[in-house]
Amino acid sequence: MDKVFPASFSSPDEQHRDKDNKDGDKNRDKFEYMLNGSVDLEMRSGKKAAALWAARAVVLVDDGDGDRELKYEFYQVYLTL
Repeated sequence: MDKVFPASFSSPDEQHRDKDNKDGDKNRDKFEYMLNGSVDLEMRSGKKAAALWAARAVVLVDDGDGDRELKYEFYQVYLTL
């Protein structure tokens, strides 16, 4: 991974609070990040390639039961070969 930086793809109301989560718990903060990097690949045929990748992650910080946990709500990876 080369870089991680904050991102915002949601409306301001959705960005920092998960108001309508399915279990009704209001003690969840939500953060969005973009990540990017590169990876070296080796195909089954033996051919080698390098790929650039970027990812979008939405992470929930759940501290409802006293233990602070990070959970992925969404993770999507984009590759270029």
